[in-house]
Amino acid sequence: MEWSVIGTGIAVIGFTYSFLRNFKSDVNKKIDRIEQRLDQQDDRMFWLMTGRKLSDAILEEKLKEKK
Repeated sequence: MEWSVIGTGIAVIGFTYSFLRNFKSDVNKKIDRIEQRLDQQDDRMFWLMTGRKLSDAILEEKLKEKK
């Protein structure tokens, strides 16, 4: 009787741990996708407003600071 209770407890803890770990990784993937989409939108808006790429503008500003 004792061994079955101990085994059941270990199994429940293992299933809970694996569920929470997978849930955490799914949430992190979703957040990464959202951040990537927002970054793409920012780049597109900058391109529409200025007519050049954001990376080019950042490089230009860094070159201005060095001079």
